[in-house]
Amino acid sequence: LAMGVGFVFLFLAAQYESWSIPFGVLLGLPLGIFGAYAALMFRLLVQRVPTFNDVYAQIGIVMLMGLAAKNAILIVEFARTKHEQEGLPLREAATEAAQLRFRPILMTSSAFI
Repeated sequence: LAMGVGFVFLFLAAQYESWSIPFGVLLGLPLGIFGAYAALMFRLLVQRVPTFNDVYAQIGIVMLMGLAAKNAILIVEFARTKHEQEGLPLREAATEAAQLRFRPILMTSSAFI
């Protein structure tokens, strides 16, 4: 796991030519994984299914990590463009990028489901 995260970090650092930008992408993944495990716990408690972390759940979590990383990459790329080209402060650039990419991210996620 640590080696995989290290490779992803290095690939993102090479893509963005920065050591700090990949942290924004990678910090969103634990929240997504926590949400997936919370939904699995809810399923275990409410539906009383015999297995908690079966193969289907593991495949779903891997797919969720890919989708969350892709969405974070899109938002970071738009925010970086707004910050560098238009001169917006970082917070405003990130807010505007998240608002601008919200609809396409929802459409992609619903099609993915």
